[in-house]
Amino acid sequence: MVGDRGFTDDDVRRAEPHPGMLFLGRDVLTDAETAALLAATVRRAEPSASRGRAPVRRALAYLDQHYRHRISRRQVARAAGLGEDHLSRLFHRELGLSLWEYLTRLRVQRAKERLRHSGDSVQAVARAVGFHDRAYFSRVFRKVTGIAPHAYREVS
Repeated sequence: MVGDRGFTDDDVRRAEPHPGMLFLGRDVLTDAETAALLAATVRRAEPSASRGRAPVRRALAYLDQHYRHRISRRQVARAAGLGEDHLSRLFHRELGLSLWEYLTRLRVQRAKERLRHSGDSVQAVARAVGFHDRAYFSRVFRKVTGIAPHAYREVS
């Protein structure tokens, strides 16, 4: 399941009867990462491999709903119904990146949308997507996209 606007708890409940279903946020993973993830999913098609997806789905829904706020690992683990370390291992196994890398990319993706579709200042965009330091936001944005936020707005 690919989502433009993130995932909700209702999406997680609807996916419960389908243990093989993956949740993917559009443009959070690169095309190469998505292809590798889908290939790995096909290889691990046995039911035991899909048991870890439900907590990861719950974690993804939590991140999608709360990315604007300060989030602790404990909060995400509690939402997923697992311990922090176990969730981190499952998350990395399922998506190929850490929970925090996913959250960072999700925030940058939402920032890109705001930069394209609003006249908000870079500072306001940074705060709206969960970055409380404009300089840090600019460094992270540049690292993820290869371009500074103000330059991204000019070219998009």
